[in-house]
Amino acid sequence: MVSATIRAMRENPTRQEIVRRVQHGVSPRYQGDYTRPSNRPVNIPNSANCSLWITNLPPSLTHRELLWSIRDIDRVWQTVVNAPAGGHLTSAAKITFFTPAGAQALLRRCNGLGLPGLTVGDHHGQVGYNRNRVAQPVAPANHTRVLVIKGPTALVNVEFLTAYFCSRFYYEIDEVVPWVMGKEAIERDTVLRGQGVSAWFEADPCDVRR
Repeated sequence: MVSATIRAMRENPTRQEIVRRVQHGVSPRYQGDYTRPSNRPVNIPNSANCSLWITNLPPSLTHRELLWSIRDIDRVWQTVVNAPAGGHLTSAAKITFFTPAGAQALLRRCNGLGLPGLTVGDHHGQVGYNRNRVAQPVAPANHTRVLVIKGPTALVNVEFLTAYFCSRFYYEIDEVVPWVMGKEAIERDTVLRGQGVSAWFEADPCDVRR
């Protein structure tokens, strides 16, 4: 989970931080982890772009609200919610799907003739391709953002898993504890596996094929 300190640094970057963002090829307003190659823009056409940018969203938007609004589209690879900043009164969000077809499907749903955009609460988000284009992620067909974890209750509970995952990577919570890197962390941890903790992927509620 992104801490309040890190979130504040990303939302209010120093001059040096803005320079670093530009040097990595992302927008000065980008709030993700630009040091990861998968988060940097690539030179591809929008027909191969898996990422969308949505504006005019509720100012208090949560990841759960955003994901609920895009059910039955496609597997979601990543979501980023940007709170109002720089004089804006609404939130914005990035949604990246596992495939370009997912991005195209959401565009059709929101931008067809007579459609209001992406409805979230009483706001109608404006949906378009993210200018920081993202190619289709390299991932097995069964990988999703939804992770089921099984094991002793002393280890498999929100408090323990939150502390465990926070020491290994950044994440955001939708409704449960659902991250790809969470599975990888458990698989590498021989102590947890030795105590009967296991993890597997389940269908993404946003996927029309679930």
